[in-house]
Amino acid sequence: MSRRTTVAAVTIAAAIGVAVAFNPVAFGPSRISSSRNVRTSPLQVASVAEDRARAAMEAEEAANENVQVGKQADQMLSGGRPFPLSMVVGNDPIKQALLLAAVNHRMGGVVISGGKGTAKSVMARALHQLLPPIEVIKGSPFNIDPAGEFGIDDFLRTDLDNGGIPLEERETEVIRAPFVQVPLNVMEDRLIGSADLEESVKSGKTVFSPGLLAKAHRGVLYVDDINLLDEETANILLNIVTEGKVIVEREGISITYPCRPVIIATFNPDEGELRDHLLDRIAVALSADAEKLDIGSRVEAVDAVLGFSAGTKQGSPEAEKALQEAIENEEDLKTAIVFAREFLRDLKIAPSQIQYLCEEAIRAGCQGHRAEIFACEVARAAAALEGRQVNADDLRLAVKLAIAPRGTFVNTPMDPNDMMPPPPPPPPPPPMDQQDDQSENEEKEEEEQEEQDEPDDQEEQDDQPDVPDVPQEFMFDVDATPMDPDLIDFTSRERSGKGGGRGLIFSQDRGRYIKPMLPKGKVIRLAVDATLRASAPYQKGRRQRAIGTKNEGRGVFIEQSDVRTKKMARKAGSLIIFVVDASGSMALNRMNAAKGAAMSLLTEAYQSRDQICLIPFQGERADVLLPPTRSIAQAKKRLEVMPCGGGSPLADALQTALLTGLNAQKTGDVGKVVVVCISDGRANVPLCVSKGEEFDPDCDEDSKDGKPSRKYLKDEVLACAKQLGVAPGFNLLCIDTENKFISTGIAKEIADAAMGKYHQIAKADGKAIASVTNQALNAIKTHLRVEGKKKERARTASEPTSNVNTHTIKSNQTIAPIMMMMLATTLVFASWALGKSDQQYRIFPQRTSEEAAVIEWGHSAIISALDGAVASFGPQTSQGANFEVETAPVLANPIDGVGRRKKSNDESISEFEREYPGKLKNAADVEGNMVIMTDAAGLSGVTMARIAKESGAAALMVVNTDQNAGDFIYSLEAESEEEAKYAEENIDIPIVMVSLQAGNVITTAMATDDSDPSEINKGACLPDRVRLYAGGDRPFFEDAVSKTPLVYLIHNMLTSDECDALIGMAEGKYDRVDDTTGINNYLENTMASTQANGEPSAVNVDRVTLWKGGIAGKVIKDVDERISQVTGFPPEHFSDFQVNKYVKGSAHLPHFDVNQANGIMATITIFLNDVPDGEGGELIYPNPLDGGKPVMIRPRRGLAVVHHNTDENYVFDKSTVNEELVITGSSTVKYVAKKYVYLNPQPQAMRVVLPLIALPFGGKLPGIFSTLHIALIDKFGVETGVTYFRKIVTMLPVLLLLGIASLVSDAIQKKLKEGKDGKKTESTEKTTKKSKKSKKSD
Repeated sequence: MSRRTTVAAVTIAAAIGVAVAFNPVAFGPSRISSSRNVRTSPLQVASVAEDRARAAMEAEEAANENVQVGKQADQMLSGGRPFPLSMVVGNDPIKQALLLAAVNHRMGGVVISGGKGTAKSVMARALHQLLPPIEVIKGSPFNIDPAGEFGIDDFLRTDLDNGGIPLEERETEVIRAPFVQVPLNVMEDRLIGSADLEESVKSGKTVFSPGLLAKAHRGVLYVDDINLLDEETANILLNIVTEGKVIVEREGISITYPCRPVIIATFNPDEGELRDHLLDRIAVALSADAEKLDIGSRVEAVDAVLGFSAGTKQGSPEAEKALQEAIENEEDLKTAIVFAREFLRDLKIAPSQIQYLCEEAIRAGCQGHRAEIFACEVARAAAALEGRQVNADDLRLAVKLAIAPRGTFVNTPMDPNDMMPPPPPPPPPPPMDQQDDQSENEEKEEEEQEEQDEPDDQEEQDDQPDVPDVPQEFMFDVDATPMDPDLIDFTSRERSGKGGGRGLIFSQDRGRYIKPMLPKGKVIRLAVDATLRASAPYQKGRRQRAIGTKNEGRGVFIEQSDVRTKKMARKAGSLIIFVVDASGSMALNRMNAAKGAAMSLLTEAYQSRDQICLIPFQGERADVLLPPTRSIAQAKKRLEVMPCGGGSPLADALQTALLTGLNAQKTGDVGKVVVVCISDGRANVPLCVSKGEEFDPDCDEDSKDGKPSRKYLKDEVLACAKQLGVAPGFNLLCIDTENKFISTGIAKEIADAAMGKYHQIAKADGKAIASVTNQALNAIKTHLRVEGKKKERARTASEPTSNVNTHTIKSNQTIAPIMMMMLATTLVFASWALGKSDQQYRIFPQRTSEEAAVIEWGHSAIISALDGAVASFGPQTSQGANFEVETAPVLANPIDGVGRRKKSNDESISEFEREYPGKLKNAADVEGNMVIMTDAAGLSGVTMARIAKESGAAALMVVNTDQNAGDFIYSLEAESEEEAKYAEENIDIPIVMVSLQAGNVITTAMATDDSDPSEINKGACLPDRVRLYAGGDRPFFEDAVSKTPLVYLIHNMLTSDECDALIGMAEGKYDRVDDTTGINNYLENTMASTQANGEPSAVNVDRVTLWKGGIAGKVIKDVDERISQVTGFPPEHFSDFQVNKYVKGSAHLPHFDVNQANGIMATITIFLNDVPDGEGGELIYPNPLDGGKPVMIRPRRGLAVVHHNTDENYVFDKSTVNEELVITGSSTVKYVAKKYVYLNPQPQAMRVVLPLIALPFGGKLPGIFSTLHIALIDKFGVETGVTYFRKIVTMLPVLLLLGIASLVSDAIQKKLKEGKDGKKTESTEKTTKKSKKSKKSD
């Protein structure tokens, strides 16, 4: 059918829609009639308009029949027609929601939940039969609308931009609305599209093959069992629903295409609930289980299914008649959908109606605004399907479909009979004759009243203004109680099923293959598909290069850079540890309840992969009665014997649970650990007794008769609970069995200390405990899943796609496409951010040499160092911050210096004396060493120094325990004149403060995976020796960004003489950087400009690389050795110094430090001179991911700035974009030295041969070598080209020696020849003289 005919059909539909708008009475209610009843048309229109519209539709269908069914055709055609939607018995709300979604694509779709065999899939497939055909641009694999209504793909956009045929002039075709089903095991490349392997190999360039989402555009996208999809596939679908487009960034491909299908998702709640954030993005979510069918309806449903046949002939004449009626009904609905879509374009919803929906959403307790937004779209779709304006019935339907399922605090409504007050007693009956008279009078009055009312009603109807129709009453009460009983059916889905999700463990050895990734180390499981796709675009060139070699006949050429490994995921279960109080009179009841809960949870353990463990505690210690297991038989056997009675060692039980959980996590099959503590919280056995030691009464000030006090036992239990709470993956659920009327509240404090949950169940049984545990476990899983996705997004934001191939350099005129795309995207953001005039920064450096200190340990190049701040009192003040102490670190006991000791109550002494708690308990261990203390007790700096001094410490390190500022430190000061005087007279030891992060680093410096957490807390993993010294003129640290990107400053990295020496070495050797040629000089780390407009990145910058390497002089060697010792980077990985000179107008625009030939792990930027503030030249990091402002670092002589270009897995970090601002001072000159830390050690060719070649030129390498390096990479690719270059350079000394030897040999031979010729001439002359003499004598 021609495009003109299709446009005519749409025009007719629009005209009818307008007519409907002004004549709403002509249209009846819209419903799907059952095939067993008399068929009623959903729309009743004027005969002339209807005939014209039907004629257009028939022409369109006739054209559709002639469309050849290709690869994109509906796959259901091969299996016959699906079961008609009108023949589905019951589930009227779902069928109505499906029709509305087909009308209004802005609803996103419909989610249907329900048990097995509830016709979920049947209704989804049946909707496809109701969708009208669609008109597309002929040959478009993305089903693009000829009018471009839903957007166009990048291929078409590029064609139009290049002068291609306009959209309105392109040839079109009419096809069936597509129906695409997403399989559960679908891979990302099949879903969104990827490189076509065959075509890419043939053409030698990347060819894109569209995926399932491209085929689903403007049709139906059906996702069965959506709750079982993996996380990444679900996230892709989430983006489709939200954005309506697909963005593909993989394998050198960057493309965007539209995707706006009707999404129909189904799932069975018994197999796991659907994630809330995905459910919230789709307008309607209904349950097929909400409406229970009676026996008659079930018989009717079975009869309809038995009589239906997908082929041409039905099972009986009755079934044939029912099918024909259903087909006619489908045709009517198809027409109605066409009209409704056109009518929807101009249909508006009134502000008062929007206000009503918003108030209903508030009353229902809906979070966010999606409930009322989707409700508006549902109401518009319902009105459009009826061909009229939005009325009260549409609003009520919208509340049921979009708002009720999203209500968070829906309560079951009370029985109306209970809510009504009792009726008053009836009055006594009148006499019989009075009753007859009264009846006659009442009848007359009613007739007169009706006659009077009729004209009034008619007048009111005629005079009624045209105002939006809004329901007179709300469907929800103010406390979120549904006033309409029908709402309960729509809210039941949210209240049933199993919440939570299952954790995943990612690895490269076992599990389900979810995506390819770049290998990190040894390849365990090769991803053959991704490896072949990565190598496909380069097969043509590799075959040409292989001609004449031994690999000429090879079918496929795979290089190391093509290799991809499989990222595997397997489900991780949870471990539920029951810690049960088996002491006292209630022990047997608690143990029976715990046993019942354990057996109840074990019945579900197989599906959820959860394990159960039971630890009763009684007597003097806790024992693992039931080790972690999923075996019901083993559990029954172990739980037969249950020890009871005796003491209550609760602290030991919590520690035992912690160790058990840690050991289970190490197996790799347990992700989360939930400790369920069933106790009243009262302990009477100290931890030391449980470990086989005797209790020391001196440790407890309130001890009586040699027994621990209640406060001591409580503090010990709370300390163990805190330790359990901070363990990764651990959660505590405390079930308090104490009577609440005599409760001490200790169990609640234990739950708070462990940051866990608390429940009070005085008479706990197995069923109640199992229910509470299940709820808590599901809530924990949901929370952890959300947090995990946040981390995954942050990780993905800093991780490049796994399909980026390193062989992306095609010529020396272009940078790799994928790198260009990545750079341009980030740099546009960075340029925008930096261009803001009111941009605020974190300005560095902030530390001075007078207030800085360094704590250092280790040896050789493996040195760890922490940033510290010296106190404003003590020897560092009088000695000008010039001190150095080398000793052993010791943790203070108590760690905060106070512990349980109380402050003095003597008012006659000063506050400074009252808060002093005395010496440390481990003063004998502290003496002569550096003591580590926290400021958690709130003591003043001088008081902590006094504790350390009087305990015999040689130095004090205070850890700032501010949880909200883990990297913050400050200089401790005296808080009163009395403290200042005491410090001046008595404090003669160095005092420094470090951050909380630094404190964790030093306390775990020697820890391993097998280290016991309790031993770490006792200081067993501290370094053996540390060196504490003041900043002064020595290198010291300052953190700038402690997350991504990792940026830190090193003060005094170079001395003034060393800075001047580097400036002198570079003088007269500079070349102006020209990065606009598109050539990447990988040899000297000068990359092509990444500016989108072709402008340079390095503006007016002069640069030279000083090739010194292994033959460097003393200055360079000293500097390299110092950088290696301070940073810990091995010198074999260093590049040579690159010196840059900036003058007025010079700048380096936002860029990355990347080098495909030599991966750059870190960049060390050293300022060689000071630049006055306000004259530019600052180093900027605009995109830190720590939540803070952008970082600005001002140039200071000798200051080094280190930033890591990769994460801990050596994956490129896109947040490392940096910029050097323009120099504004007229006479200002800035010198910067850069040293790059490569991922791999540099070979001898780079460290010895090239410096030897550059030696005669003052360290500057001749340009011929850079040209050769670029040419080899351009010819053979990065890896092969670099290898060839290094071999050539390595051979140069041999060739040079051979050449010198040849010259020397030639010179010697020439000399020898000249000697022989001389002797011969002399002999000839002598003979001649003799001959002359003989002649004279004659």
